[in-house]
Amino acid sequence: MCLNLPAVRLAQRCHAEVAPTCCKHKKQRCWFFEQCSYQRQLDNRDGVQVWIVAIDMLFHTQKALGESITAVIIDEALWQKGVRGVEANEEFDWSVAIDSISNTPPPPKTLENINSYGLRELDFLHLRHRLASALRAQANNGGVERKHFDALYLDGTSCKHALGLEWGRFNANVDKLGQHPGMSDHQLQALINNHDLIDLIQHSRRVIQIWEALRELLDHADIDVSGRLTLTQDNGQRTVEWRGISHISKQFTVPTLLLDATLPALPMLQVYHPRAQVVADIKVALPKSVRIRQLLGTPTSARKLDREHNLIEIRRHILARYLELNRPMSLVICQQKVEEWLKQSGLPDDIIVEHYNDVTGLDDYRDVRLMLLIGRTAPGPAAMEAIAAALTGKCPTPATANGHGFHWYDAVQRGIRLRDGSGVATRGDQHPDPEAEAVRWQIHEAELVQALGRGRGVNRTAVNPLDADLLFNTALPVTVDEVIPWQVPSLLIETAVEGVMLTSRVDLVRLWPQWWPNDTAARRSLQQGIPKLPDFARVEYQLAGPKMNKRVGYFDLALIPDPRAWLSQRLGPLS
Repeated sequence: MCLNLPAVRLAQRCHAEVAPTCCKHKKQRCWFFEQCSYQRQLDNRDGVQVWIVAIDMLFHTQKALGESITAVIIDEALWQKGVRGVEANEEFDWSVAIDSISNTPPPPKTLENINSYGLRELDFLHLRHRLASALRAQANNGGVERKHFDALYLDGTSCKHALGLEWGRFNANVDKLGQHPGMSDHQLQALINNHDLIDLIQHSRRVIQIWEALRELLDHADIDVSGRLTLTQDNGQRTVEWRGISHISKQFTVPTLLLDATLPALPMLQVYHPRAQVVADIKVALPKSVRIRQLLGTPTSARKLDREHNLIEIRRHILARYLELNRPMSLVICQQKVEEWLKQSGLPDDIIVEHYNDVTGLDDYRDVRLMLLIGRTAPGPAAMEAIAAALTGKCPTPATANGHGFHWYDAVQRGIRLRDGSGVATRGDQHPDPEAEAVRWQIHEAELVQALGRGRGVNRTAVNPLDADLLFNTALPVTVDEVIPWQVPSLLIETAVEGVMLTSRVDLVRLWPQWWPNDTAARRSLQQGIPKLPDFARVEYQLAGPKMNKRVGYFDLALIPDPRAWLSQRLGPLS
């Protein structure tokens, strides 16, 4: 981690290069330069042929690496890393009030005004006014339309000229701020407190993004409505919001090999790599030592998992499978809120819980015996449309609205492929727009495939088999051994974890009133049947006293080696 984070954060807020503003510039150096692990790596780079870096580095120029990069290998999903202006929790807000771009007509371009303002300044004011006027002419909300810019004679050439002027003003203001390496804490704090200049720098950077998106719109005759510029109302002000992508730095635009278990559609790859080609599509059959069961009708939708009784049933299913396989090392992958609940529910230490979007690339679970995928990530169509618009620059066809105006994906029939060659029909989601559908598949199905891959099924043998339960209706491009309907697990699983299952209603109510508060509850559980679990021995017992009938219990002798002592301690003397 950087040892001078306030300086780096300030540079990032102002969209300045971190190295010359925070690390080293001519004779100026950061106070922590000699202690910095990053700088030590760079000092020892002579002879280095391979660099291993975070994927985000591709979007920034890294002068320290030089211009001699010959190839890049990417072993991570790239397509979503460069998307900007879509996530609500992003550090930088890309929205701009239209009035802040220009709210008064500029002075006319007379000789007197040219001498007074300068031609560049007049050009700057006139272009900003035309931009603001064209934005005001748009409909109140929605995507920005080309026709209003055509009416004001704005085209790709005028956008390019405006960008030159905007970048000049932006760079001048960054220079005026004067951040440089080796500043004292007092000097740095004074810059951080210069809110007016920082706001001006950030505003200028936002307007640059608007001009960039506008130039893309006007240079593409096939796009009538921009997917990267949208108009909204914010506290009574009309604002224009930008969303789009960061392009890969020219330094890294070299021959690139993309490796991905769930490779996106080619058009998505070509957003960042216009000449991308799929040169290998490798499919590998899972070995017979991997057994996948899919359970349909599970209470694992986001709405159902908001109800605690469904969470309790899911937890009980996890425990049942854990016991059926004799308490192996197990992995559960679910949504983050469910993960937090399960971790507080008292699961055995052998059961590890992770959440989707946090397991990509992990190899820590290659030896687990049991995996359970609970539910899925399923953001709504509006989020998919926003990402597709940011990627392509086009406004996608919106999802279908029902009679109440609620937008959701189209329901389509899909098939779950079984190992014997047959299939089971299931319902699935599909977005009507092909680009938005490609994004949806990556975030929905592809994330489930990535999660399933944490068990490294293709590497399993009879020595280290893998069982996987899929608790959702979604059809994945994998072969499944068995599809079964969801059944609520027996309450007896709660005591089986302790090593015992009793079949006497009286004893159940007496020993575990939290699970069986009365005889009716105990009768219902026993009518469901006794779970068949390995290494549970059938034990008959009879309480001392007249007219006592024999009762039956099942004990895991590894946990309770002396059932008689266990029963006597809790129920009293046995005959």
